[in-house]
Amino acid sequence: MTADQWDEVIDVNLTGIYQATRAFVEEITRSACGRIVNLSSVVGLAGN
Repeated sequence: MTADQWDEVIDVNLTGIYQATRAFVEEITRSACGRIVNLSSVVGLAGN
């Protein structure tokens, strides 16, 4: 796996969900209700 491939995997699988969760947390904080459920795939256990 090249460094560029690694960066893409991290961006999609970690950075994306982190940014989405942060955005939802801001909205949930304002509305005082809600839940965040993050899902993943077993493919993440296998690696590349």
